[in-house]
Amino acid sequence: MRLISLKIYKKKNGEVIRDVKFNEHGLSLICDLDGDENRAHGSSIGKTAFIRCIDICLGAKTSKILYESKGMGENVILKDFIYENQVSLMLMCENDGASVCLERNLFDNKEYVNGEKFKKIEDYNAKLKEIFFPNSPSSLSFRQLIPLFIRIDNEEPIKYLDNFAKNNNYYYAYSYFLNLYVDEKESSLNDELLEKEEELKKLEGKYKIKYADDFDKLVEEKDKIVKEKKSIVHNNDYVGDFSSKETNNAALVEDLDRKTDELNAKRYKSRQLTKVIEAENSKLFEIDEGILKELYDDANENIKNLSKSFREFTSFHNDMCLMRKNKFVNDKKLIDEEIKKLEIEVENTRKSFCDNFIEFKISVDDKENSLFDEYYSAKKEYEETLDSCNKYKEIKVRITEIKSSLSKIDNSKAVNEENQYKFSSLLKEQTEKLLENSYTVKYSNKMKDMIITLKGLSGNLGTGDGKVLSYAINSSLYRFFLEKHMTMPFFIIQDRMENVEIIKMKRIIEDARQCGIQYIIPILHDRIENLEIDDSEIILKLSKNEKLFKC
Repeated sequence: MRLISLKIYKKKNGEVIRDVKFNEHGLSLICDLDGDENRAHGSSIGKTAFIRCIDICLGAKTSKILYESKGMGENVILKDFIYENQVSLMLMCENDGASVCLERNLFDNKEYVNGEKFKKIEDYNAKLKEIFFPNSPSSLSFRQLIPLFIRIDNEEPIKYLDNFAKNNNYYYAYSYFLNLYVDEKESSLNDELLEKEEELKKLEGKYKIKYADDFDKLVEEKDKIVKEKKSIVHNNDYVGDFSSKETNNAALVEDLDRKTDELNAKRYKSRQLTKVIEAENSKLFEIDEGILKELYDDANENIKNLSKSFREFTSFHNDMCLMRKNKFVNDKKLIDEEIKKLEIEVENTRKSFCDNFIEFKISVDDKENSLFDEYYSAKKEYEETLDSCNKYKEIKVRITEIKSSLSKIDNSKAVNEENQYKFSSLLKEQTEKLLENSYTVKYSNKMKDMIITLKGLSGNLGTGDGKVLSYAINSSLYRFFLEKHMTMPFFIIQDRMENVEIIKMKRIIEDARQCGIQYIIPILHDRIENLEIDDSEIILKLSKNEKLFKC
């Protein structure tokens, strides 16, 4: 991935402010044309701002970095210019012959990739990650990878991220850059392998088998037993016995029903007699003597000398009522006695039925439960054996997978060692050439530690040598990428190189020209002649009268 051009333009009317073309290989310098007498203006003409414009197109979070500074405060003129003119950036890149267009609006922070608009900066950066760092680990974001190639603020040669970054971030990042196989799972795989092998031994001991085929045969035997038990349950002898017993119980039920009906009929008749007796009681001494007197007088006129007096006549009526009442009382007494007798018979019949039925049901249930217990016990044993068989096979498959993974890790370790040695050799060569001091790389496979540290580095480097070492690391990585045919950014962007000694700066420039990497840096006018810079290597000239945004 190389940079082609950066265009700064007014989206409001399409006016182009800057359209800067990068050299495909070697140096692409942003030159400060002011001399020493105007150096006070040098920090505000836009050299670093140009670098930051590239960084914004490559996913930096906000455009405020262009007009806000801790040391100088807010550049109100530039801020107003950006918003009033709707200033936008367009960075053209080339990846394996294909052009990629990245756009960022400075006034509203909207972003586009090849014309496609993204709603959130996170989505934009995710797209850039696909383009710039294919097959990179999901644990890392684009902005945890690209800052290695755009070194603006951070002076740390190896720890190129901010102070919030953790060692595991660098572990994944440098593993990706150096094409190292991350074997963080090796320990857990070995633990899992031991666990699975132990589970296998337990199953083999429990079922006394050695092979999966033995387990299959055992499952077949258990299945056969289940089918036999099931057949016994469905074709048992106690069904006929139950039918004969059921017939006897049916006779008891019939007798019970008959006696219950008879009992209910007698109870009904007893209730009716009670009502009749009550009616007869109400008739006693309730005689209409007026009507009877008229009847008596009529009879007395027609039949002379009646043998009964009127009072005797009325007394006869009451005697007749009492006779009827007494008859009904006697009838009810007889029926009530029959009812008591029937109630005893019904209760005895019901008890006989219940005792017979419960006794038989218990015997049937015992026999039935015994058969079903045998069936379900066999079925449960079959299912447990089948589950264990399936588990046995799954464990076998998993053990094969684990061994395969561990084998790949072993093979990858050799590749890792080769790649680690290669990068260390490249860095040793670069540091000897650029710093006249030999640095090699020490690697750690523990995520809690920094994955790479430098051997031969004693104490802190000065700012200038730190910048040189940063270039040495990046240029070594560039050579490594080329040799391994890896899709990576083939550019290095550095800022604030003024503190680098002229002799060492010459070495960097000569190296960038020779290896073909895109090396993009701001440079002071005073250094151009000393560094023997060709005018074609200067892609942008700025001064107090010709600032980056021309405002």
